[in-house]
Amino acid sequence: MNAEMFSIVAALALILSVVGIWNGVSLAVSRRRKEIALRMAVGARGADIRRLVLARAMASVALGLVLGLGLSIALSGWVRGLLFDIEPTDPATIIAATAMLTLSALTAAYLPARRAAATDPTSSLRAE
Repeated sequence: MNAEMFSIVAALALILSVVGIWNGVSLAVSRRRKEIALRMAVGARGADIRRLVLARAMASVALGLVLGLGLSIALSGWVRGLLFDIEPTDPATIIAATAMLTLSALTAAYLPARRAAATDPTSSLRAE
């Protein structure tokens, strides 16, 4: 019962985090539309823009992962009684969860990055 409940809550948390990252990166891209158009006008390629947007998004994700890992290790004693046949600081589980969160965040940030790379600099600069 507890495992099912934790699984459902974890899936909802993952969905909320992906939607939040996608929303945040989309908002950042729309606010930086003029800057992105200027970069493209002076010669930046689409790959450069995608890399810029993804790097900034993943920097925030890295900070969140470091803080989350620190808190999870600090609070591991609290959930020890709810886990069976596994330690709360099991390296394989932590690595798998970190990899899944990183991949989910990268996927969520890729769509706004691709949209930013497809920006037409002329129309974006004229709109301002």
